[in-house]
Amino acid sequence: MPIVKNFTTIYEEACRLVAHTYRERARLFGVSLRSVQRHYGRPPDADLGILVQAVRAHDVNLARELAQAARLDLGKLGLLPPPPPAPPPPRVEKVYVATPVEPPPARREHADSVLLAAAHAFNLPPEQIRPAVAAAMERAAELGVSVPGLAEHLAQPLGKRKAEAKPSGAKAPSPEAK
Repeated sequence: MPIVKNFTTIYEEACRLVAHTYRERARLFGVSLRSVQRHYGRPPDADLGILVQAVRAHDVNLARELAQAARLDLGKLGLLPPPPPAPPPPRVEKVYVATPVEPPPARREHADSVLLAAAHAFNLPPEQIRPAVAAAMERAAELGVSVPGLAEHLAQPLGKRKAEAKPSGAKAPSPEAK
């Protein structure tokens, strides 16, 4: 059957471990010698906390016994293992969605610039090429194609565009087939 120790027995055992005399206890608690003598049976909780911390450096089990006998909070005295760290917050992936940027609305200057580029390419006056450019733009709008994509394809030589249009494995027509 285990021996049950009362508070005074545990307190004296702890004091003998870290402070043998009343003078040493007074120095440990930071009080006068008379105060230590007056509180022989039960020192204030603040002094007990100091004693528990001093005993803990030498004997953790005795420090735990003293704290329990004095009904002190073991967690505040550092006699309980620390609680496990909180799990990290769930990782949230940020998804950025690019919103399509609409081209600016066409202005008269834009139309003139396109018309002049076409007229310069054919070495014709702008008024002679205007119907052809207008028809080409109308058809592009009906097809719903982008102007930059269309311009890229139109810049390629005709032979290269035909080669891209052929399905893979198709043979080129022979010149005799004409």
